[in-house]
Amino acid sequence: MNAFGIDIADFGSFKFFSNTLRVSIDGDEFFDVFKNFRGADGNELFLGLFDEDSSFTSVTFAATTRLPDFIGFDRLQYGLIEATPVSEPATLALFGLGLAGLGVLRRRKSRARA
Repeated sequence: MNAFGIDIADFGSFKFFSNTLRVSIDGDEFFDVFKNFRGADGNELFLGLFDEDSSFTSVTFAATTRLPDFIGFDRLQYGLIEATPVSEPATLALFGLGLAGLGVLRRRKSRARA
């Protein structure tokens, strides 16, 4: 896979201490996300990871806190990212229509002043 996404609920919700979520990809060194996060009950976070150049096969999570924190993971998604081509002519046409509309408004405004 080269893309991974997950919803995280109630992270760092123990109100007296902050928490850090640590992530490792393919068993490499851990890195911190949501560092020293102090959330309220019911908070919802999203973590998305992707690698444009290569794929990865595992994601490992670890949490650091002084006291146990309860974390919920939901809606795990993983897979290959499919790039969707964007047609430039349509974008340019919309931009041109917007400019034309601004020109019409300006012309009406200058006629109203005269």
